[in-house]
Amino acid sequence: MFLIFGLKTAIRELPGRMATCRFCGQFAHHHLQQRATKFTLFFVPLFTTSKSYTIRCTHCGGPSSITTRQKNALAS
Repeated sequence: MFLIFGLKTAIRELPGRMATCRFCGQFAHHHLQQRATKFTLFFVPLFTTSKSYTIRCTHCGGPSSITTRQKNALAS
């Protein structure tokens, strides 16, 4: 009997927001991405093992990692 299991990373684009970039200092739109790693069994995702959020400036492309609490503050 064979068990096929592994991890799959899914990237999802979330709505961004206008903000001042900490790298270039420009007031520009920032894109928000959610990266979720999921455990798979027979190529079917079963549960999420980790989530991380990254915000990227559209002017200079500078990325910043943010916490879930900071991501929730952006949504409100």
